[in-house]
Amino acid sequence: MKRILVTLVILSIAMMTSCNLATPADTGSSVEVVMGGTEGARGYSFAESAAWVKINVVVASSGVQKGSGVLSKTAGVWKGSIHVSESGTMRFIATAGLDEEKVQVDWIGNSTLVMGSSGILTITVGTPTSDGSGYGPAGGKVFYDKGSYSFGWRYLEAASSNQSTAIGWSSISDVAVGPTAQGTGFGTGQANTTAIVGQGCSSGAAYLCDALTLGGYDDWFLPSKVELNEMYGKRVAIGGFTSDWYWSSSEFNNFNAWLHSFINGNQLNNNKFGNLYVRAVRAF
Repeated sequence: MKRILVTLVILSIAMMTSCNLATPADTGSSVEVVMGGTEGARGYSFAESAAWVKINVVVASSGVQKGSGVLSKTAGVWKGSIHVSESGTMRFIATAGLDEEKVQVDWIGNSTLVMGSSGILTITVGTPTSDGSGYGPAGGKVFYDKGSYSFGWRYLEAASSNQSTAIGWSSISDVAVGPTAQGTGFGTGQANTTAIVGQGCSSGAAYLCDALTLGGYDDWFLPSKVELNEMYGKRVAIGGFTSDWYWSSSEFNNFNAWLHSFINGNQLNNNKFGNLYVRAVRAF
């Protein structure tokens, strides 16, 4: 897959003028965006054929958009500028369109912008690395790539921090959810979580992940046994884990569910009412 290079050149501080002298000056940075290449993060070929391209900038930690701009095409290269109103780690999203049709490129990457600074930031757009060093759309680290898109997803990204340090698997700890919550492999965490919450629980690890909104997304879930094991193997690159036990969404029976030690990598099943750590994931 060819890769798109998005080069960000932070220009001088843009100051907004106002007749009201009491209005604070805008200390945001004007950022020049230059986009080249032919393929987007999901393989959409838009840089050469698109009629328009728009860049949005989102603060990864809050999911709040902090800048946007429409690019224009000159001699085959997309150029334009956006205004960034806050310092911090940003997520860059490109939306491209051919006439009325638009394509959202869900993943570009993260980069840190500092208000008023100068320099060049280069972001490589394309297939996210799955070794825990690449970022997903919600600002979390990508830890799994199944190789191709199917059933609406290809990658798994982990939330950037723990969602709990002491919570049970579910508020219903003595009744089996059943086979719909007993998937253990890749791609089963979402179904497990949906089934657990569908049982009517009002709290717990699965409930917490299902209710989570982070990085502008609300489709988080509790990882399955195998998904959690993959996270353990890349825990250093993902970051933020504690040397303790974490819940998976994989049920074992009416009383027990699978958990994973982030101390030594062991996996075992234990009582659902135990208070363990939780880290949410999402698929894209």
